[in-house]
Amino acid sequence: MADRIGKTTIKDIYSKIATRYDSCYSDGEIKAVIEAEDLVLKNLLPNRFEGSVLDCGSGTGLLLDLIDIEPNQYWGIDLSESMVSVAKEKHPKHIFQVKDMFDIKAGSVDNIVSLFSIPDYCGLDFIDKSFDLLEEGGTLYATFINKSGGYEKIHCIDQFGFDYSPHRYTRQEINDRLKMFGFGLVYICGFSTTDEIPKGVYSEHIAEYFLQEKFNLETNKYYFVMAKKTHKEKGYPYAL
Repeated sequence: MADRIGKTTIKDIYSKIATRYDSCYSDGEIKAVIEAEDLVLKNLLPNRFEGSVLDCGSGTGLLLDLIDIEPNQYWGIDLSESMVSVAKEKHPKHIFQVKDMFDIKAGSVDNIVSLFSIPDYCGLDFIDKSFDLLEEGGTLYATFINKSGGYEKIHCIDQFGFDYSPHRYTRQEINDRLKMFGFGLVYICGFSTTDEIPKGVYSEHIAEYFLQEKFNLETNKYYFVMAKKTHKEKGYPYAL
């Protein structure tokens, strides 16, 4: 059974907050942490993507805010028409569409990226569908909320008064799902923290701390996953 959750509700929530989404993360208390998280993601993601990029749950275009990707390489999809509209305004040369990745019948994508969207957009069946859409040798990059870290709210949703708790996963659950569907060359680390960050600390220093603590399972807020599709068929013997 698919473990996706409340897509209509999620679409409605993000449609209501789309025009305020970016500003929500640029206020005083959280701004330094968000900038630090972005610095860490830039460190973990490739400097340059080879081949096509499918950005699942593209939101307002965070991936393009972090990394330069040629317009002819990129395809951003999101459930919310309002989020897509904001992304188009910010990145007019790139393609964004209102689409559910599970409605894409078949694919030949070189890279799939999903940043901060899996807790809303879908569940771990995202991994299964990504295997279907990736070319052999293609790479999946995604973030998950760490169940062990105790993080239970999504700031942009909580900030605007919506009562919603996202899906969270342990590192083992993520790893087992990747193994089940035959992904190889898996790298999983943590980033950000559920600990309170002292005020006045520069984002660069916070990012350094996040990178130092990336394998501390108890305090990491998120997991970053990179997994390569090393075989054509699902369930092929797992290879690290």
